[in-house]
Amino acid sequence: MRKEKVISSYASWSDYELSTLAGRILKAMKEPATSANFPNPIPDMAALEPMVLDYITKHEIASGRGSALEISQKNESRELLLNSLKSLAHYVNLVADGQLSLLLSTGMVLATQPTALQVPGVIEKIQLRDGPIGGQLRLDFEKFWEYDRLLKMDASRLYDTFRSD
Repeated sequence: MRKEKVISSYASWSDYELSTLAGRILKAMKEPATSANFPNPIPDMAALEPMVLDYITKHEIASGRGSALEISQKNESRELLLNSLKSLAHYVNLVADGQLSLLLSTGMVLATQPTALQVPGVIEKIQLRDGPIGGQLRLDFEKFWEYDRLLKMDASRLYDTFRSD
């Protein structure tokens, strides 16, 4: 199992999700226990708080049918906030060094651990029929959990596979 860490990029998150997360991170990082564990965050909370509040304010203005100018200002504020959160995430990952309790205390989102590959399921109700063109076969099935390469197998390869028996 690899070391626990927090996500460093929230670029794919919606504006609503990002504004909620930024407020949660700001509140969590200001807690006395968290600030004791992370004494010198990058950026510091005095610099992060105005960025978070500026983004939340601009997001609220732009989300209610904002003008092109207001949306542009919100997007600029978003980019600044995303860069700051990325720096903070790198600092948190460095200081916490995989300790789950420290990572969770920051309010940031944990990166998912890789999972084991699942065994493909069983193919059910296999039927081999004549294809639409002479010399071709059609393979029908009800349930098929297999790798993508088998799904893309063309009819001629299927025909050759069954014909060789």
